[in-house]
Amino acid sequence: MINCRFMIAQLKHSLQFFKKIIQMSENIALRKHVLEVEEPPESKIRKVDDSQNNSTRGSKNCAIIMVYSGWGYFGMQKNDGFATIEGDLLTGFHKSGYITEEQARVPSLIQFQRASKTDKNVSAAGQVCKAKLPFGLGISVDLINKHLPDQIRVLDIFRVTKRFCPKNACDHRVYQYLIPTFAFAPRDSVTQETCWQYRLSAERLTMANQMFLRYKGTRNFFNFTSRRTATDTSCLRYIMSMECGAPFLLEGDKEFALITVSGQSFMLHQIRKMIGLVIAIVTGHTTEAIFETAFKTERLDLPKAPGLGLLLDKIDFSRYNARFCADGSHKPIDWDTYQPEVDIFKENYIYRHMVQKEIEENSMLNWVLDLDRHTYAARPIELPNENGEDKAGDAPANSPRAKQENSDPSTKDPVRPVQLTTVAEPDTVGEALADNKSAVNAKSSSSTDSETSVCEPVNAPEAEVDLGKSVSSSESIK
Repeated sequence: MINCRFMIAQLKHSLQFFKKIIQMSENIALRKHVLEVEEPPESKIRKVDDSQNNSTRGSKNCAIIMVYSGWGYFGMQKNDGFATIEGDLLTGFHKSGYITEEQARVPSLIQFQRASKTDKNVSAAGQVCKAKLPFGLGISVDLINKHLPDQIRVLDIFRVTKRFCPKNACDHRVYQYLIPTFAFAPRDSVTQETCWQYRLSAERLTMANQMFLRYKGTRNFFNFTSRRTATDTSCLRYIMSMECGAPFLLEGDKEFALITVSGQSFMLHQIRKMIGLVIAIVTGHTTEAIFETAFKTERLDLPKAPGLGLLLDKIDFSRYNARFCADGSHKPIDWDTYQPEVDIFKENYIYRHMVQKEIEENSMLNWVLDLDRHTYAARPIELPNENGEDKAGDAPANSPRAKQENSDPSTKDPVRPVQLTTVAEPDTVGEALADNKSAVNAKSSSSTDSETSVCEPVNAPEAEVDLGKSVSSSESIK
């Protein structure tokens, strides 16, 4: 009897257990059915749009390869209230759907950086930027370019290393300056009627290149910039090379030449003042002796060449390519890949515009005729004039205009005279430069070892030598 009661109790317990199992199974089945119910697409889209999430989670560090004509822009760097290259670029990314409106307004949200700043009206045929972008979704360069003006073109976007910083990763920067050759004419020898008839002689070109050699190496360029103190070590800059090429004809009988300068980094107005001083020496407004004081700490009154002809030609990333791209894990920043597109853009939007503007406005001629107003001597500290400029035409650091302007080696190195030949009129600026390429290459190949061994700076400050380290925040790098 006892065994029967025990068996009945066990049976009831088993039935209760099985009931719980069945109930749990039903709950699981019901829950699975609920999860399988898909939300309508409209609901999903609404959640994404309403969130306006400005974080970069899921985004990748990307390099942006671009070219632009800077005419009509107040420099590269974004500045609210003014037309800038970065402002239009970020707007194009937003209209393409790759960044939010807030990210376009505050570029730091996507960790946006540029390799080099350019000043007002200065163009670039080889600029590199970096930003956190949704690379996994697929980024269309053509779509971005549809939302950009014709004078700004994105050539490529690809992933780079997690800690890639274009400003610090580059080895050196190369700038070019398209100059009318009458700028080197003797003092008071050209007028508006005769300036385009001038032809640069081999002797004057050789003299100009001798003067450009004085900049080679590590120098104190305090006198070639503004808003820096005489003791600011960031004024020490390393120049690898600077040279004016053989002249060529454009727009019929208009003679131009191309000045090329390579250096680790440049300060505000530095290149324009370097060119301006050499022109003043060649034309007879001052003498070569000025170099004895130009690199010292006493402020001199030096001229600043017009900004129209200045161009950021390219930025070199050889060390980055060798370290991170040799094994194929990352795409190298190789300008040869984009050279055909760059050449077409330079011809249509940069060189042609420079030539037309120079012919129309005579900016170089007017500047040359005004060189007499400079003393080329020590400059007393003066209060800004009614235009907010000091004697050299530089705006004070806190003025609205200043916020827009972002933009010892042996002197016995031989400079071989350039043999000038009669140049037939080319169809394009590119063809004109190509006509002179063989002469330039021949000159370069015949240079001595002392002329070409300029890969390492001499006595440069640590921030200049170690390109992998961050540059001081007080330093304005172009």
